[in-house]
Amino acid sequence: MLIEFGARSSKRTYELNSATPAAVQSAQLAAEQRAEAWRRAPNSIMRRQDVEREIGLSRTTIYNRMKDGTFPPAVRLGARSVGWRVSDIEAFLANPAEYRAAHTEK
Repeated sequence: MLIEFGARSSKRTYELNSATPAAVQSAQLAAEQRAEAWRRAPNSIMRRQDVEREIGLSRTTIYNRMKDGTFPPAVRLGARSVGWRVSDIEAFLANPAEYRAAHTEK
């Protein structure tokens, strides 16, 4: 059985034997720890692919909602890269339908 963990750039594939449940648990635990690492640091930055995976919205939807003010604004990281603060994404996930009312000024 093959199990893949991680983002596209750092994806690792593990070949697991069904007779080794300890290896499966170890691989799952390692993946969960990597996934939880960014949640512990509210000022850390999530890249677009991580945001898409976490919230379940497409790239187009994210940018359309940013334009409408119903999604947190991106932070410019470089000439062609952006990210989002973990705290902003968590605030959005707490109440996606009311995000505009709680976080934008009109």
